[in-house]
Amino acid sequence: MGGIQNLIEKLAQDARQQALARWQARTTIREAGLAKIKQSGIGAADPLEQRQAHMRRETAKANLRFQERIVGDTIDFTLIAPGDRAAKAAAPVARLVRLPGSAYTPEPLATGFMVAPGLLMTNHHVFPRKEEAFQAAANFGYLQDERGTHNGTFFRIDAEKFFFADPDLDFAVVAVAEAGLNDERLSDVGFCHLIASTGKILTGMPVNIIQHPEGKPRTFAVTNNRLVDILPAGFLHYETDTLEGSSGSPLFNEDWELIGIHHAGIPKVVDGKILTKANLPFNEDADCDDDINWIANEGARVSAIVHRLSAELTNSRLDRRMLDTLLATTAESLNVVSAFQNPIDIAAQGGAMAHNVFSFSGPVTINILPPTAPATGDAMVMGQKSVDIGRQAVEVRQSFDPDYPGRAGYDESFLGVHVGLPKFDLQRIGELYSVGDYRDMLESDRSVPAVDTSHLQSTDPFILRYHHYSLCFNKQYRMCAWTASNVDYSDPMRQDSRKRAELGGEDWTADPRVPAKWQLMDRDIYGPGKRIDRGHIVRREDNCWGAPGEETAFANADSYHWTNCTPQHEAFNQENPRDNFTKSSNLYKGQKGIWGELEAVVQKQLEHGGGQAIIFAGPVLNPASVKTVTVNGASINIPTQFWKVVVVPSSTARHPQLLAYGYVLSQADVIQKFNLELREALAVPPKFERMQKALAELTEMTGVTFPDAVLAADQFKV
Repeated sequence: MGGIQNLIEKLAQDARQQALARWQARTTIREAGLAKIKQSGIGAADPLEQRQAHMRRETAKANLRFQERIVGDTIDFTLIAPGDRAAKAAAPVARLVRLPGSAYTPEPLATGFMVAPGLLMTNHHVFPRKEEAFQAAANFGYLQDERGTHNGTFFRIDAEKFFFADPDLDFAVVAVAEAGLNDERLSDVGFCHLIASTGKILTGMPVNIIQHPEGKPRTFAVTNNRLVDILPAGFLHYETDTLEGSSGSPLFNEDWELIGIHHAGIPKVVDGKILTKANLPFNEDADCDDDINWIANEGARVSAIVHRLSAELTNSRLDRRMLDTLLATTAESLNVVSAFQNPIDIAAQGGAMAHNVFSFSGPVTINILPPTAPATGDAMVMGQKSVDIGRQAVEVRQSFDPDYPGRAGYDESFLGVHVGLPKFDLQRIGELYSVGDYRDMLESDRSVPAVDTSHLQSTDPFILRYHHYSLCFNKQYRMCAWTASNVDYSDPMRQDSRKRAELGGEDWTADPRVPAKWQLMDRDIYGPGKRIDRGHIVRREDNCWGAPGEETAFANADSYHWTNCTPQHEAFNQENPRDNFTKSSNLYKGQKGIWGELEAVVQKQLEHGGGQAIIFAGPVLNPASVKTVTVNGASINIPTQFWKVVVVPSSTARHPQLLAYGYVLSQADVIQKFNLELREALAVPPKFERMQKALAELTEMTGVTFPDAVLAADQFKV
């Protein structure tokens, strides 16, 4: 049993380390959010869609409210349920134990709770494999009241019947035997609903926990328990107290609706050292976990867990019937408004607005008008505020994943054949952003995400990894030298039905791993450039794939990093270009933007040919292939040529033959100086066949060398 126990302890430690990394990465965002809450009230720091969802749920619940780690220096636990709702929520919560043989002296493991008929949830680090669930049992009703301690009932865990564990969100779902050790009925216990919708809680609100700390009788943590951050990666940070044995405890909002699962404490860290309550460095040999100064806790969000489980519907290893039953219970039970036609910014109105309750008969658009503005059209009155229906307020923002060290980047085995990353001309290696450059930035700026570079040399290029792609950055030209992306248009990877506007607007962001001075941004070129588009190298549509929900949203957003952006003329970048400067309807009549057109052609071919490809792409960066312009006194290089290599499998074989096609596309004929208006239509571009280039010629032009597997697959014909 020692080996299993050591594994569980290691996984629990890993969970704490990952929670700490996420806590530290969010320091600036979290502190700014708490400041907003202090100034404007609960929810002021949350994304717009979270506040919208919460308001819809509060509206639906308005007529239903007729019922009623140790963070800091004190333990804020109570053994008595603080009301009928709390008692009902506690019934499905169990102390997880190991039963040694047939003896009746259980060894406490953690906490768990029923989430559907026959299914219990706890942490992945508690049950990372079926073997860890051997001889485990769920002990319901183990509690202490005025009549003493009640041992409760015991139901064996049946991992052979159903088992699923996810290490990323640190949760596991296992089957529980239908009959207890003394023939009790599991159905009498009930279960906590995994409500898939968001909006159940806002930052600043309380997070209640029901748990079995240190294997002791059931306790409720209901005071000093503020939610301090909602992470887009699927986690919550909160101040509620927990102890060892609380892993796997359910998290509830103030109405005792399930919002997450607890998994790790976050210690206070100064200068890289964990501090104790005595403000001394933690000593692993002399101190215990209880001596640590725990400043917060972390749990996984229910909405993220449901998305993850939904992605397993086609997994033949799982009992489909049980999983379907679980997912069928995740629908929103309240009669909430399904969606606003356009969004509303509630928190901007100040703290007083957070306490208003509104009722709607259908989807509406809401704008809070200035106090002096008269209500017009179909308006509703909310207290002293006028609300106008039918006008756009703000757009959805991109959902950027804050976990930069956790991005996997380009997958070299994506097509079943190893295809390595491109390389760069050694004579020009000094142009590239290097590992040494990154280490210098990391050492001087504590906000820089810490990526492990211990296996790299300082002179090595620092490869920036994103969701589904990687790139090498040229600091001299301030844009990417090359990108390498995995593209998947297969149906299973395109199940997220959200349109481009629903995933976010054109809000680009700097990569925090690269100094801002080396990234071309709006102020440098795209703002002053009246006809200059923010040209993706890794195309947004190509990268926007994965499991529905955050995975797709994160991949979509990752294409909006300035490191992936290049200045492209609107008549080159857009398949059907629009005149965004003078708004002329005739300027580009009959014109096709050849970069956008090629991207569309490739997409269509992939959709009809299996869906998957590897695409290498970038600007041609050398003195002969750039146009230098002056913007606000600074010299900016505009590439006049761009290259793209599309690598596709010739069949669906497990190890297929590859076919590679290389192209060079020019925008030299459409580039104009930024203050010059283009009044004449542009020439129709030549056929793409005439743009195809041998990969050896691409290397000579760009300094980028391609893997042998790609060179061997080159389909260029002289």
